[in-house]
Amino acid sequence: MSYADVLEAAKTRTPLSQLGMERLEMKKAMTGAIIIKVPGDKDRGKATLLATRLAEALDPTPVRIATPTRMAELRVTGIDTSVKREELQEALASAAGCGSAEVQVGEIGATRGGLGTAWIKCPAAGARKLAQAEKIATGWSTARIRAIPKRPLQCFRCLELGHVRATCVSSEDRGHLCYRCGGNGHRAKDCPASTPKCPLCKSLGAPANHRMGGEACTLPKVKRKRPIRQPAAAAGAEGTPGSAAEPTAADGREEAMEVTT
Repeated sequence: MSYADVLEAAKTRTPLSQLGMERLEMKKAMTGAIIIKVPGDKDRGKATLLATRLAEALDPTPVRIATPTRMAELRVTGIDTSVKREELQEALASAAGCGSAEVQVGEIGATRGGLGTAWIKCPAAGARKLAQAEKIATGWSTARIRAIPKRPLQCFRCLELGHVRATCVSSEDRGHLCYRCGGNGHRAKDCPASTPKCPLCKSLGAPANHRMGGEACTLPKVKRKRPIRQPAAAAGAEGTPGSAAEPTAADGREEAMEVTT
């Protein structure tokens, strides 16, 4: 079954009029997927309904339907050392106006001042509330919150900027390297190196005495002109970008679809 067949089946079995929708918008994602947008669906209700109906309409076709949310990252510092990740997660979720399960909290590490710091990821709407508040009560102290600038598009195979793994045609595979020191056999959070060394800047002959992606890192954006490899097929419906898989075509290549508001 081709991607066109899947779309035709979806349109035939899921009339927009039955869902209270007048139109959808479509565009191509960088990964090769097709994004289907539900205009004006701020509360994501229509997108969620569309996702449910698509799953029913396309069954038993092996299509994965998802409704992911646009996320944003923050850094929390000055955390009381007695505070556990679960406590911080609940406090942040309450302040952000979202569920605890929607807030990702990294390991709480120690700063030179002795207090804790943690990386946070949560829905963009909640992240804006937290960033505007600038602080949050944790234990007996008040921790500070700052937004982390949006990261540039980066391939986690070759580590270069401007494309993703699904479209990577580089002969270099650096995906196994530590992002902090460029070494093998460990991840950045467990890096034993005394000083950082950016693996990509090092390979490009540029100053590399910094962590990859840090403020001192000036990775060049690399645009690939060779044909894009087709990624695993996908389709999704949501209030923000999502994806879901579609069956493999007869020639062994795969296509993809995403649905958003």
